[in-house]
Amino acid sequence: MKNKFSLCTLPLVVSLLSGCQNATTPVAPESLCPEPKASQSVMLCVTSLPDNHPQGDPVYLAGTMNQWHAGGHQHKEVILKDNGNGSYSHELSFDKPGDIHLFKFTRGDWSSVEIDNDRYDAPNRNVQFTGEKQTIMLTIDKWADLEGGSLGSSPTLVGKLETLTTTFPQNKGERTIRIWLPENHDASRKEAYPVIYAWDGQNLFDKQTAGYGMEWQLDETLTALGEDYVVIGFDSPSDALSRYVEYSGLDWTHPTVGKVHARGNETVDFVVDTLIPRLEKQYNISSNPADRTLMGSSMGGYITLYAMSYRPGVFGTGLALSHATSDHYGGKQLREYFRKNGFANDARLYLDMGGQETVGPWGPDEWLQGHHAMVAALNDAGISLQHQVIADGVHDETAWAKRFGEIFQTVIKQSQ
Repeated sequence: MKNKFSLCTLPLVVSLLSGCQNATTPVAPESLCPEPKASQSVMLCVTSLPDNHPQGDPVYLAGTMNQWHAGGHQHKEVILKDNGNGSYSHELSFDKPGDIHLFKFTRGDWSSVEIDNDRYDAPNRNVQFTGEKQTIMLTIDKWADLEGGSLGSSPTLVGKLETLTTTFPQNKGERTIRIWLPENHDASRKEAYPVIYAWDGQNLFDKQTAGYGMEWQLDETLTALGEDYVVIGFDSPSDALSRYVEYSGLDWTHPTVGKVHARGNETVDFVVDTLIPRLEKQYNISSNPADRTLMGSSMGGYITLYAMSYRPGVFGTGLALSHATSDHYGGKQLREYFRKNGFANDARLYLDMGGQETVGPWGPDEWLQGHHAMVAALNDAGISLQHQVIADGVHDETAWAKRFGEIFQTVIKQSQ
């Protein structure tokens, strides 16, 4: 049941329509969908399900509107209405024009999430409220659990990637370090290559390794720009609490995860004193701080800012995209730390925040408040600072990939 304009004469429409009186009459998908009732809403309407969708199984919505709960949580699960004609719908409310929601469909848990026709992870869907109510028709290709599971993401790597393994001091399991080399990389080149060090290395180059099937596309972007940069990514821990501990410079309390006993100083010391010297021996990369950029997003943005102050003079430029430094993430303590300790005199920082960031229970207002408070603190610290708010920016790798090329050219290249 993949064709959303199928006719009743086709057998696969039997499970889409609750009976066909005239086998020669086409049924337009829009006629299956109810109109939204509220003025500030969008009707999401699924008009086609996989052929093997179990009869009677509900369709769930998981996304930024319910903190990505796939089902099983009574107060947060969203079940689409069965309209009795083969379509399923949910009226999604918005606060104001321009607001965005990201989402996926499931059958009640993440093992039954939707996947594409090739059994790869389906990307996050998104819908933006235009200011007028509307109906959006959607189709679901396959359910992961009914196809033997997802194959993950299809590989998207461009260029040459090498890896090594190590153990970070806070977590004893093996961790991968990813080293991306430009197409014309010359290990014997007289001039050492400028280098970008980045957190959450698994998300930088390849959808197949990325945690959510979305990547920064650093390999594609730098290749397209023809830039001779080496990029080194540090994979992050797989569980949320360990990542908070590893990427936090100061203790704070997460409202759902609990107390975060920060060990970010150990993280930064290990990278600076152990990993970077090892990498500089093995690869032809510059040891000049002016040629070193440190970058990350969300908590990776937090640890980037912290590292620039905690170990001043090691990295010339720091990029903190969608930085998780609001008061919910211990931002108040971090801002006071920066005001007290400062940064290297020649350090350069770039910060940004999307106008549509939603993570957990916190929406755009909280994230933007954190951004503006951090900008004020860094201005107080007297550091060279560039910052911006991306009006329709959301909190994921696809959004960061979209703006990395411009950031590279206007921040990193300008600092050389």
